[in-house]
Amino acid sequence: MRSIVPAALFLAALAAITVPAQAAPQLDSPQASQRPGTGHLNLATEHWISASGSVRSAVKATFSALEYMAYKEEVQRDPHGIASRVLPASTTRIEEAAPSVRFEDETGSMIFERTDLGAVRWTRDGKREFVVENGPEFDAVAQERDRTVARFTESGSLFGLEYSGTQSVFVPGGSIGTEFDAATRGVRWRRGPESWPSAPTKVAVMLTPVERVLTGAYKAYGFDGEHWVGRVRVDNTGPALITRFALRHRVVGYSEWSPWTKLADVAPGESAVLCLYPILAAASVQLRSDTPTNLLVEWRYVDGEGTERDDSDSARLVLLGGNDFIFARSSGAGRAGTFAERNDNANLLAAWVSRDDSIVREVAALGAKRAGGAPASQDIYSAVATLKGLYETLLANDITYQHPPALADTTLSFSSTTVQNIKFPRDVLRDRSGTCVDLAVLYASLVHAAGLPAFLCVVPGHCFPVIGMPDGSLSAVEVTGVGGGGRMGMDASTFGDMFLHGERELAVALAGPHVLVDLRHQWTHGVSCPELPPLSPDAVSKVPLRESIPSTKVPHLAELREEQIEWFTGTFELLLSEPGGAAKHATLRSVPSVDARTFLMVLTQAELTPKEGGGASTRRTTTQIFEGRTLFNSLRCVGLRKYVEVEGVAGVTHLPSDSLELTSWTNGLDGHLTLTDPKGGDPVVLKVTERKK
Repeated sequence: MRSIVPAALFLAALAAITVPAQAAPQLDSPQASQRPGTGHLNLATEHWISASGSVRSAVKATFSALEYMAYKEEVQRDPHGIASRVLPASTTRIEEAAPSVRFEDETGSMIFERTDLGAVRWTRDGKREFVVENGPEFDAVAQERDRTVARFTESGSLFGLEYSGTQSVFVPGGSIGTEFDAATRGVRWRRGPESWPSAPTKVAVMLTPVERVLTGAYKAYGFDGEHWVGRVRVDNTGPALITRFALRHRVVGYSEWSPWTKLADVAPGESAVLCLYPILAAASVQLRSDTPTNLLVEWRYVDGEGTERDDSDSARLVLLGGNDFIFARSSGAGRAGTFAERNDNANLLAAWVSRDDSIVREVAALGAKRAGGAPASQDIYSAVATLKGLYETLLANDITYQHPPALADTTLSFSSTTVQNIKFPRDVLRDRSGTCVDLAVLYASLVHAAGLPAFLCVVPGHCFPVIGMPDGSLSAVEVTGVGGGGRMGMDASTFGDMFLHGERELAVALAGPHVLVDLRHQWTHGVSCPELPPLSPDAVSKVPLRESIPSTKVPHLAELREEQIEWFTGTFELLLSEPGGAAKHATLRSVPSVDARTFLMVLTQAELTPKEGGGASTRRTTTQIFEGRTLFNSLRCVGLRKYVEVEGVAGVTHLPSDSLELTSWTNGLDGHLTLTDPKGGDPVVLKVTERKK
């Protein structure tokens, strides 16, 4: 129930907006976060809490005049979408007023607003609490007119904009004992003393079940958070105070009765929202098809006359089969929201990404072996080599892309509102095929097992794996390029093509509608993998896992080709002869792929730059990673990554990576390499001065 939106979330929403370069910084450019601030943004966030428990949230963003007009034009194109990203919905709350935005031209401000019920919760001792997101620093509790307010401040720089801001939480009028609990980051208060009549109480209790329960992610429903099986709204509609309200629930046949959830009191006109988190039985993941059951709730309380009362209600639940998944929690209400709101089950994909399956570890070890065995997190080259090794291990084992048969449109790999069967990684390895979601889940499992942070990016009709690189950047691999299904319009593609395709795909996704599932975050917040049965000896089909592609499957390796492979494999000392410049030394390392069609190549060049005025020289190391391809008697390469390390007094500084550089090489096997740029410019001759084996 996090409530205050930090500045980072607001600026991330702005980062998805493209504005003219002359009007404002291009926040969606890769180098935006590296540039010095080009403007200043002031954020003033206020949360007004009513006596009924609803919260009206408003974020006022004030820009410079030039930036304001540019952003205003873009926000007006999708006001609801931008407002929803600035003030995102929470499934634990009930929306009372949809997100909106209004403009104050005279001050250069935009004001984003929404009203929800359910952001206020009850503590055990009867206090009310509003939880504040991490980020803002607590300042003080003060009195402003007839309201007590808890104030917070924050400042910093993100996406090229300097920002400063205040966060204010206004508790209901008449409240007493307002304080900030640093441990829970909650603003707490008590209702002021009031006299209530002794009278019968009117209580309205409304139960809303989730449409479908994903049993493959059954553990997630047992933790307080966004995923619940039902939500109960409690309204005191009478004139008297009710006390000692308690509620419990169970899923018939699949959970025990939950402990009682208790509210010390509910005042007249006050409402509470309680989400239901049952501990579902592990056997639920073994279901193979839709299974109906009932969600039961019971409650009790003491009314205004001191009489103990109780009641109950029930609703029908549908438990999906253990492999069944649907991206949309609801098929009806809320379909007009943002892409993230329409795919609010997407984070549950983390339950399908196996963390501790022996077969996943075995395949990941084969991929790491192809990369030379260095830890994937050691440096960017080791990470790229590992990603290539994992991709090519899938190729070696004939893993293919399979388009979902139920979808006629081959440009889509799933429908948000259609239940689809998602395989666990072990099942993809057994069947040797999978949809885009299956392959993304498998590859993310392998990436995690190899030691790199893994994510899943969900965009309209598609899902692909994203990788956290050692320098903190994100990369992606379009793993459907293993072929077989025709999504990429070709048979198996090389890793380099799919790495570059993934980079472009990720850039487009982050600037548009998407959900980025942070797997480590989800695993540590309740979305855990189910316990799968032990693997049988023939679990991975009858064909054992292969480390490389058999020579019988690559008949194109003629004698000349094999000579090329031998020549291009190893470590080379090069002399770089640039037109009009001095020769520079460099090192080139080359490793062949599983099918010997490609090589992973890394060119490292180190220079010493003397300091002005004397003193120690600065060492600058440029590293370029390529994928090379043999073509008869030549070699052509495409650039995958380029990064620079500058070592000085302050240590090592990583400059921005240029991951989309399209530099190519040709080689005539004559001891010289020519580096050319397809965009023009003079070529650079690389002379092989020594070759190490």
